[in-house]
Amino acid sequence: MNNYLQFADPWLLLLLLAPLWFLLRPDKSGGSEFGAFSILQNVAKPSRAPLIYRIIMSIGMSCLIIAAARPQYGSEIIDFTSEGRDLMLVIDLSGSMQLDDMTNEEQERITRLEAVFHAAHTFIKGRTNDRIGLVFFSEQALVSCPLTRDHGTLNEILERTRKNQESLWERGGDLLGQETNIGLGLGYAIKTLDQRTESDDQDKKTLGSAIILITDGRDSNGHKEPMIAAKHAGNAQIRIHSIGVGDPQGTYTHKDHFGRTQIRRIGSRQLPDMNLLRHIAKQTKAVAMRAGNHDELQTVFKSIDELEPSPRDERRRDNFKDRFSLPLFMGLLFCALGLLCEPRLRGALA
Repeated sequence: MNNYLQFADPWLLLLLLAPLWFLLRPDKSGGSEFGAFSILQNVAKPSRAPLIYRIIMSIGMSCLIIAAARPQYGSEIIDFTSEGRDLMLVIDLSGSMQLDDMTNEEQERITRLEAVFHAAHTFIKGRTNDRIGLVFFSEQALVSCPLTRDHGTLNEILERTRKNQESLWERGGDLLGQETNIGLGLGYAIKTLDQRTESDDQDKKTLGSAIILITDGRDSNGHKEPMIAAKHAGNAQIRIHSIGVGDPQGTYTHKDHFGRTQIRRIGSRQLPDMNLLRHIAKQTKAVAMRAGNHDELQTVFKSIDELEPSPRDERRRDNFKDRFSLPLFMGLLFCALGLLCEPRLRGALA
């Protein structure tokens, strides 16, 4: 918010041409009609008194005109009233999420899980007006965080979940199992959005809701359950934007029984079923996109961010105060000074 000066009636400033004309107009002296005036003019030293008089009166008139235009100092205040959306992040934690076919900004190998969680952090950071919830799924599903505007807690849950899952993988375990049950994950997210009470909607003033599904594998139970969930979401006007994570041309590192690191190609069973994801998105009038690397993942989240903008009403109000007292005082002072000195200054030779 920057303060600046404005005028309530700026058109009055056109009157400043009058004191300018008064200042620049040529002097007239009655003595020029007499023959002796030219002789006296050559003998007497020219006086600057009439010019001083015009300057004093011009300054006085200018100050009065500026005061009449009502100078105001202050700022324009912009108030925003935010009515954010309700968004559920549904993130796959199946075993294939530990494949390191993704790269970070330094082009270093990272797991799909790490890439997804980093992109999720960035996405949440830009959604300050929204309520966001978290659902994790693989064989089982878990509502890890209900809808909230406490994004700090949301990010803490994300980070803690990532560390717990990576720790379990190192020990040969899993948080929610190895398989991919997309229908179950969507079901938990839809149920969370359906459970919003009427008073909750009125208090939070949410406009629209959506699910962002992030998965890297094929559904272990086929297409039936995910499509049933998508149909229910479509009837409830909940969009399901789907992100398929995994590089079809990528490779990942694998350690054999002797501890040797091998580089293997990504197989079809280790890639998302983009056909299913497109059908889910189409059923809910949303979009399905593939993210094969870190940059594509960031781009996909940015696209969804643009598709689900947070509505924001803008109201402008003025916070200006009149500041005409000083130019009014200066104008009266200079005009009074000019009128008092007028008999002495005006009669002097130019």
